[in-house]
Amino acid sequence: MPNLSDWSALLSHPNLNREAAAKLQQILKAIGYEIGEADGRIGPRTISCFRQFCVDFGYRPQESFPDCFFKTSFLHYQIALDHRDWLDIYLTNDLENWMRTLSDSHRKQISQLPLNQPNTVVQLVRRYKFEKFKPVPAYLPETGIIKKNYATASEHLKIKTITENNNYYVKLIDQATLREILTAFIRSGGTLSVKVPSGSYELKYAAGPNWYGLDYLFGTSSSYGKIPQPIVFPHKSLIDGPQTIELTPGRHGRLTTEIISEYDF
Repeated sequence: MPNLSDWSALLSHPNLNREAAAKLQQILKAIGYEIGEADGRIGPRTISCFRQFCVDFGYRPQESFPDCFFKTSFLHYQIALDHRDWLDIYLTNDLENWMRTLSDSHRKQISQLPLNQPNTVVQLVRRYKFEKFKPVPAYLPETGIIKKNYATASEHLKIKTITENNNYYVKLIDQATLREILTAFIRSGGTLSVKVPSGSYELKYAAGPNWYGLDYLFGTSSSYGKIPQPIVFPHKSLIDGPQTIELTPGRHGRLTTEIISEYDF
């Protein structure tokens, strides 16, 4: 760990250009540090927040800085994007304390999970928070897009559901970049109609009767699955009309849906 007098020099490292500095600031801000604007300009507030991150997470800058910081912070950054209170949870050991209260079999199951994978920890934190805060069901959102990460789109996708006990929260993931481009809610019996960019996508879903909001989804009654084959919209598509996916219990047209763990969602 550098001496106090070395922090300013470290953050003036030649490899920490303005773009890299802005990335460092954005990560610190997402994790929960009061960094201010992520403008790529290193000032006293950035230095203070970076130093505190090093203390909180036991990070020691190496010769490969800033790349070693980006590698070390990746897990925490990804978790914090879903759980803004991750820093408090991590520093107070709340998650570990909760795990100690579980049955031996449940603790053994968790110990076998890939806890170095952000999605796994995101789902684990969701379960911990649900059991800790015991939320009441929220009002069901209308069928529609919750978030999208693209500006323009030319391809038409429809996702249909049948009238049954389950509502759906769906994710569309770009297979080329592994980036989540769309999340949406579909009420039981509803149809989502959206435009998406050309590409190849994986569709994952959580399903359940009661909705508890984005932090908890359908609670401990959630079931999870994915469509086993990618949804493909080639460039200059010759497809006439929308491509339609039918989410029915255990079926996707003639294809059986693949059940997945909540930690793989």
